[in-house]
Amino acid sequence: MKLEWFGRFEYIEDKVKELAEKHGGNYIILVKLKNENYRPIYVGKADNLQQRLLDHFSKKEPNPCLKEHMEKYTLGMRFCYVDSEDDRKNVEHTLYNHYSHECNEKEPEGKKIDINFPF
Repeated sequence: MKLEWFGRFEYIEDKVKELAEKHGGNYIILVKLKNENYRPIYVGKADNLQQRLLDHFSKKEPNPCLKEHMEKYTLGMRFCYVDSEDDRKNVEHTLYNHYSHECNEKEPEGKKIDINFPF
């Protein structure tokens, strides 16, 4: 599956509102390292990408690892639009098995598929 990846944008509310649309898709949240590179810490999927990315900013964010990273570090994001729910599940599963994902609490459903990765 050929995906069009957007980003590496700073993961802040204003950027999400400006850049992410209210369409289904997948995303990667990255932490900025001291050497200015980024390392993935979380992969996800959403029916409404903009809303899901904004939901993580809520004080009610249930993921303690992601919440801690959001409070302490500069984060970045990459995302792509994926129409089908089944495709989003498979992309999320594939990203989870390809990248570091210290803040994902469990392996997502889906199957590994052939996709182009953003980096």
